[in-house]
Amino acid sequence: LFKSSHARLMSMVVLLLLSSSSLAAAFVGSFHFCSVCHESCLHEKKFRATSRLSVEQGNDATGLKLQLLRAAATSNRGFGASPADREQVATLVEQLELLSPAAAPSLGLSGAAPLTTGTAAPISVIGCWRLVYTSAIDVLSIDASPFAGVASVYQLIEPSKITNVIDLFPRVNALLPPGTLRTSLRLRVATRPRARSDTRVGLTFEAVTAEPLAFAGIDLTALPSLGGPLPRVPGSGGADSDSSPAYFDICFLDEDMLIIRQNDPGGIFVAARVDGLE
Repeated sequence: LFKSSHARLMSMVVLLLLSSSSLAAAFVGSFHFCSVCHESCLHEKKFRATSRLSVEQGNDATGLKLQLLRAAATSNRGFGASPADREQVATLVEQLELLSPAAAPSLGLSGAAPLTTGTAAPISVIGCWRLVYTSAIDVLSIDASPFAGVASVYQLIEPSKITNVIDLFPRVNALLPPGTLRTSLRLRVATRPRARSDTRVGLTFEAVTAEPLAFAGIDLTALPSLGGPLPRVPGSGGADSDSSPAYFDICFLDEDMLIIRQNDPGGIFVAARVDGLE
């Protein structure tokens, strides 16, 4: 009876947040990866704090990063971006791409040389990154659901595993005072990376899970997740095939910002380094 009750509760959460068929399709196929404009502004303040020193050192990237964060904040991470907003961000990304301080940003990932340590250690892509902006339709379409909205989006990058984390909430919660009857579901898309070059990373999609975090203010983190391994498509190759379309290119990487461009279905992702998931 205990298991049955928890199963029904779990089903209610999943049905509530995944009631749109387009939403379900989007998160299974999505590559990625802050939940509100305020978070982008916080990242902007962080960059602004070091901007004077960087400008004195001749780092033109700092000003471009601040412009990019402002554009991300005013367009709600891309979910509310106009054509002019997208064009502005694309131009800023192209300029930053020429100024990336990381010569080989794929270092440390499977298939690439291991990271070195010490004072001369290269900038590492390994870590936790939080979405600031995206133009990828597979992620933007998730927020098109009339029932569920996109909260925080993360990418956990490890040497042999990249996990894309998407937190969802019912839109009705936006009408309630903050923290009231909190309901949230966390989706995880696990992939296996392999560096194809200094900047290109191939991927194999391995598993998708849905984890209930809360329902109507009740903590559900103790409940088991739903989902599991994804079926392998014969001949797809994935991360192990240089001809596979499943890959992304690292356009810019420094200590606190990551910009990547995915191959299919296209789109850019701008993320800020954070300590971990909230």
